[in-house]
Amino acid sequence: MLDGLSFDEAKRHLHHKASPFHLFCYWTLLDVIGSVKTAIVNLLDFLGIAMKRVIRLSLWLVLICSIAVFGIGSSPAFAADLANGAQVFSANCNACHAGGNNYVNAAKSLRKGDLEKYDMASLEAIKTQVTNGKLAMPAFGGKLSAQEIENVAAYVLDQAEKGW
Repeated sequence: MLDGLSFDEAKRHLHHKASPFHLFCYWTLLDVIGSVKTAIVNLLDFLGIAMKRVIRLSLWLVLICSIAVFGIGSSPAFAADLANGAQVFSANCNACHAGGNNYVNAAKSLRKGDLEKYDMASLEAIKTQVTNGKLAMPAFGGKLSAQEIENVAAYVLDQAEKGW
């Protein structure tokens, strides 16, 4: 288990199991947990309470639960910058996909049912199509950064869940 590992060792341990985007999320989470741990341990030292091990184990439990929620290898839409995704969508996608529609091929809208019907209801599928294009849809891989593509894909999934 990860108990007994330093935060840097835990980062190295997770490094081979997650994508660069997820590593950034986990590293940020580990840094936040590390800062909280340091603050709590310093407070306990100040108060003279000897519960460091309990706190350390509790923080590891929080970390493990957080990883379970994020899921190594999964791509949760809420981890992306949805506000940036909305801006990217407005600037690049809205002409053909305003309101989740598809003005070129109405059967293939960005609504949840159509995304599921055409196996496009995942972050990876949408990122691939945005990056490479398909049929009448142009490729945006040369125009948008990987983070912008991640954000706009997350935005599309989020809007589909909300019904546009």
